[in-house]
Amino acid sequence: MDYKHGDIVNGHMYDSASNSWIPVPPPVMPPPVAPATAGPVKPGMGKGAKIGIGVGAGLLALVGIGAIAAGGGGSGSTAAVTPTPTAATSSSEAASPTAPSTEASPDTPSPEATTEEPTPEPSTPEMTASQEQALGAAQDYLAFQAFSKAGLVQQLSSKYGSGFSKADAVWAVNHLDVDWNEQAYLAGKSYLEFQHFSRNGLIQQLSSKYGSQFTKAQAVYAVNKLGL
Repeated sequence: MDYKHGDIVNGHMYDSASNSWIPVPPPVMPPPVAPATAGPVKPGMGKGAKIGIGVGAGLLALVGIGAIAAGGGGSGSTAAVTPTPTAATSSSEAASPTAPSTEASPDTPSPEATTEEPTPEPSTPEMTASQEQALGAAQDYLAFQAFSKAGLVQQLSSKYGSGFSKADAVWAVNHLDVDWNEQAYLAGKSYLEFQHFSRNGLIQQLSSKYGSQFTKAQAVYAVNKLGL
């Protein structure tokens, strides 16, 4: 069967200049939009700070009451009017048996202990945006056509293909989970569906740089599995 330049068969376009079939590139998908992130929330006053303020106010009130009681005695001898420190302390303790303790509870955090937790730093991405897109494009190609490793790198980096950089194309192909022997078999099977080949002719077509660019070992594996 004679083919003209530009004829498309099984995802390949016939190139009369090189007398070979060139893969037809798929459409390019737009990149995803990353969601916005919320900022950190500052903590308010802790429970321990409120308890400490209440205890301090109660102590100031008790000191004022003791000073008024000490200065309100009648006229008489100096020894009778001036209370001893021991008597004043006992009277103060007797007048306020339910005074709150100034010691903080072991379960109550002190104001100094309340600290702002640091905001976690964002994790380093495992791949760049262009590498992620190149990997997705490589998976799209393999979903409908068989490729060799070298052929897929060329398809991803060619200006007639996806137009990725050579580095991103190599990174994407190296991170694919692909059986290249099986890809060679599928490519050979695709060739035989529209053209007849001898064993040596199919090996050359699969391994040629103008063909599918599989390794010689992968091409031999393919023709053996095809029964040639």
